[in-house]
Amino acid sequence: ALMRRESRLSQWTAGAVMAVAPLLKVYPGILGAGLLGLRRGRALAGFAVCGIVVCAAFYEQTSQFLVNIGHHSASV
Repeated sequence: ALMRRESRLSQWTAGAVMAVAPLLKVYPGILGAGLLGLRRGRALAGFAVCGIVVCAAFYEQTSQFLVNIGHHSASV
């Protein structure tokens, strides 16, 4: 619903909400690619900024996740 509105705030908020979606196990790359394909630059900016803030807020968990991903990708 937020994506249908043309205001800058609603599109930015839509992107920010989608950045929280990975916490609910939605793949962030798919969401980002979708926003890029829809040419929703403001929503993509909100997505990126909020995603970075979430990663920074949970720095230890993000670091551990990246280590785990490195181990799993090395064994494949």
